[in-house]
Amino acid sequence: MTGRDCDVLVVGGGPAGAWCAFHLARGGVRVALLQPPRRHAKVCGGCLTAPAWDEIGRPESLDPTPVREAVFEWAGRFRAAVPVDGDAVLVDRERLDAHLLARAREAGAEVFEDRARRVRRSGARWTVETAGAAYQAAVLVGADGCRSLVRAAVVGKFRPSEMAFGAGVYPAWQDLAVGAGARGMARTVFFPGGLSVKPAGPRRHGYAYVFGQAERASVGVWGRGPARAVLALLRHVLAGWLAGPAGGAYRVLGRSSPCIVSPAGFDGRTASDSGRCAGANWMLVGDAAGHVNPVTGEGIRYALRGGRLAAEAILDGSPTSFRDRWEADYGEVLRWGARLVQIHERSHVVRRWIRRAGRSPVLARALADLGFARGSYRWFYLTGFFRGMRQMIGW
Repeated sequence: MTGRDCDVLVVGGGPAGAWCAFHLARGGVRVALLQPPRRHAKVCGGCLTAPAWDEIGRPESLDPTPVREAVFEWAGRFRAAVPVDGDAVLVDRERLDAHLLARAREAGAEVFEDRARRVRRSGARWTVETAGAAYQAAVLVGADGCRSLVRAAVVGKFRPSEMAFGAGVYPAWQDLAVGAGARGMARTVFFPGGLSVKPAGPRRHGYAYVFGQAERASVGVWGRGPARAVLALLRHVLAGWLAGPAGGAYRVLGRSSPCIVSPAGFDGRTASDSGRCAGANWMLVGDAAGHVNPVTGEGIRYALRGGRLAAEAILDGSPTSFRDRWEADYGEVLRWGARLVQIHERSHVVRRWIRRAGRSPVLARALADLGFARGSYRWFYLTGFFRGMRQMIGW
């Protein structure tokens, strides 16, 4: 077994890991990044909200499709459509990941196509073993997704209640049914039963979507329901959204993701809490940290931002300060989002939002702002609109 030594070892080459490695290498740190070989494309709507798009400098080489229209629907009964200004874009996820890895390499990071198999502490240093090598580093960054090997070694795995599942396909435009979607459109559809396994089961937050990228559409379902509930709903929407027998011609891609719906689950300052994501010589970023918007499922924004904040904390010689940095940057969004999901799962509150937004351009705009990271969940929660909803559902 060969050995390699570096200052910082980043495990995981997605947006969080690649962006963290880029900033570390640019700051003069010897950084190695382990990027496991990818067996297939990752299911992803490919939507970059304005904060995420700004974070990477809006590279036109990604051939972005500006989002021009947002559509929100409730089970075919209520619909609210609103034009948006194109600040959010749709990009191909594989192209995005390749772009970020290329930037990390150009900055000086060493990228290895290798999969971590074991993580252990060796005195004041970390050792990560793969099939044929052992990597050692003074600081370890876990960016290896919601089933993170690094997370399991430092704070433990996510609980089942903190997980969501997504599944989808990438159909060609000619296979999409008429009216199902369009280039530059982000369509989101909610259903009465949410993602419950059976009618009598508990309602879980989730939705189906069609995102209109330039070369192809992205059609899928994401939510807190178990995988079998997500796949059942996906089969239902594909039957209506894909023309003819096209639904059977596409490989269904699935992935797990964190979805923390307790505000306390994001408590990064409590040493005994599983929400902790940084220590004296380690940190977790992106999905491995649980930093995913529990309302929208958006993870790329927090992966990029968290990756940069983690790198800044390391460069300042204070890895533990990452906890305060992400908390000050986007902690409030995640916590208030968790509160909104709790309310949604207790009542058909989204149905009321969409029904009223269909009649009010102001409320339609508010929904779009929430969906594209331009509105405040806290403001929405505390206004009379939401206060009235709380009274209606007795919560």
